[in-house]
Amino acid sequence: MFFDKLINMFKIDQTDSNKNAYTYRNQSYLSNFSLSDIQQYNGMPFYIDHSLLMYVTHVYIPFSKQNESICLEHIKQLNALIFPLKKYTQNTFIPETFWCKENPNPFLDDYPSQIRFAPFTPSGRQSKYPVSAFISNMTELYGNYGIQQIFYKCNGKIGKADLSYSQNEKAGFRIQIREKAGALYVRRIDKVYKVRESNSPVPYLKTEIQYILD
Repeated sequence: MFFDKLINMFKIDQTDSNKNAYTYRNQSYLSNFSLSDIQQYNGMPFYIDHSLLMYVTHVYIPFSKQNESICLEHIKQLNALIFPLKKYTQNTFIPETFWCKENPNPFLDDYPSQIRFAPFTPSGRQSKYPVSAFISNMTELYGNYGIQQIFYKCNGKIGKADLSYSQNEKAGFRIQIREKAGALYVRRIDKVYKVRESNSPVPYLKTEIQYILD
């Protein structure tokens, strides 16, 4: 799968003792906040229509149909930002499909789409982005695969987004969307290639900058 290595960025390396220590501290922090901590944000962009679930690194709820519809509108908003720069993405855009599962098992299922919550930092401060949408696109039959993360500010508006999706089984794009002076803009577009050296059976990802604003 083309974006296997991108997916691995979200995994905890169990062989690293420092990361293990962080994981245990993080689990303790996650278990200490409740639904009321999340509901304090008046600008909550999604419905909290499922009991909270806890994974190693985050608390989340799976996507419901109504939250999927809300997030789809946000993806269309981000695609509208990318459209004027379509020459840098070869006329490809964020897939508007979701891999959703009503009751996912985070230890068995490969990253189904979900809404993640982080109302506080581990030090107890209010989080800059208390809610994020983690969107997994499972449409490999059509040549697309991607992971999108959209981060929401305390007022419920999009604050930034990190987007990764494939153009085909050998190449894809990574796009950074950021906010400046209250407006979202495309900061950077990278094309990512799957490269296999003749003397190595393991492919690696090669990145080429297509567009950068700052």
